[in-house]
Amino acid sequence: MPPTSPFEVVLYYRYVHITDVDTVIASQQHLCETLSLQGRVRISEEGINGTLGGTPASIQGYVDAMESCAPFCGLNIDWKRTTDLDMLPFEDLFVRRVKEIVSIELPDDACDVANTGIHLSPIDFHAALDLSPKHSTAIIDVRNNYEYNIGHFHDALNPSTRRFGQFPHWVRDNLDDLASKDRILMYCTGGIRCEKASAYLKHLGLSNVFQLQGGIHRYLEAFPDGGAFVGKNFVFDQRTYILYFIYILYFIYILISFIS
Repeated sequence: MPPTSPFEVVLYYRYVHITDVDTVIASQQHLCETLSLQGRVRISEEGINGTLGGTPASIQGYVDAMESCAPFCGLNIDWKRTTDLDMLPFEDLFVRRVKEIVSIELPDDACDVANTGIHLSPIDFHAALDLSPKHSTAIIDVRNNYEYNIGHFHDALNPSTRRFGQFPHWVRDNLDDLASKDRILMYCTGGIRCEKASAYLKHLGLSNVFQLQGGIHRYLEAFPDGGAFVGKNFVFDQRTYILYFIYILYFIYILISFIS
């Protein structure tokens, strides 16, 4: 019998060296199927990144299992849970091997996640936004252009990327300006992209780099009224995703009609 609402969705990631990726994939597949979870789990030698949906009991069962088994036990994974949903964001389950759990398309030594920017709690990040002089501070939205246009922090820079792998190009094009700032504040949805993005800035010689711990997700928990964030935080939702692709398909249809 398929699970019924209300549902929960959990987003998480953890950078940790995984020596036997295939074994972890098989274990994750079995665990998720046993708990009737749907979603996506990406696994590589550098760690794991997942978005899963199911009943509250199934999500809790997954969290408990992860926190009690190697190589993830004792790592204090930040489980970002959204409750009381009427529908699941996925209709199926994919557990797969990837080169990077989030792809920045750089050599490993150019974005060492052991050397990231300083993590600021939502409260400290909010204070930094208030107290930092605008002329000497760069606030960088590490997400893509679509996410930025849905919602972003006041005065945040938009690198206008379509995918994360384009972010390093924007950084190199703006490196002189970034180097002139006294402070660089970075943020993304949940923190995973900032880990690599801030590490890359430090690799290029910038030392005044800070990132929002837990991303926009945790910030909006701390500031339910939105705080300094304007708009909405884009997270994967099946309805939004379908509408987006309907728009793309419609554009392709118009283009083909025009050509023919």
